[in-house]
Amino acid sequence: MHTEANTSRSQSHLLRLAPRIVDLAIHDIDVNVRINALHLVGRLEKVGAFDEDTEQRAKIATLIYASEPKIRKAASAFFTSLWMARAADLKAEGGKKRHNKKKAVDDQKLEQRFRYKALAAILLQTAQEVEPHASLDQTRIAARASAAVGALWDEVEELQNWEELTEYLLLDHNDGSADGLLQEDEEGMLLGVLVAAVKHDERVRQRQR
Repeated sequence: MHTEANTSRSQSHLLRLAPRIVDLAIHDIDVNVRINALHLVGRLEKVGAFDEDTEQRAKIATLIYASEPKIRKAASAFFTSLWMARAADLKAEGGKKRHNKKKAVDDQKLEQRFRYKALAAILLQTAQEVEPHASLDQTRIAARASAAVGALWDEVEELQNWEELTEYLLLDHNDGSADGLLQEDEEGMLLGVLVAAVKHDERVRQRQR
């Protein structure tokens, strides 16, 4: 019989194995082993295994840029979880700053801004983790953006709504008084994402014809 005690023991066992599971997800030569390990990583994330381990979280998140498409896809749920957490943090920070400020943007639109900014920030961070000593030029940004968009397309609705992403990028991101706007390097990454999203959308439409 499946009981709460059994569930607790199973989770404790997984937590003890977490470092080994992460190592398999990142380094094993067998793609299927890595995919299965990533599914376990997803379970570990839900029980808070990586809440205090930013290094492990960063290593797993970089798999969104793995050379094998199946690995990128398997990493997408974990990456999306990190993205949503980052967006929530930005929203909370923005709420504190706006406490004594006049409301300039409606809440729904502002929340969307935070999601886009969080996406840009975490994509940029993970791209730099992959190549810490290389500059992220346009070629590298385009490659990273294309890999990420393909993996995250079904997970992240904001990528499919690339018209709204375009509107967001057309804002004046030099306006330091506004919430949810991009820094220069984040803007470069999100421009790469926009281009990749438009191309991916066209490929999806062609397959559906």
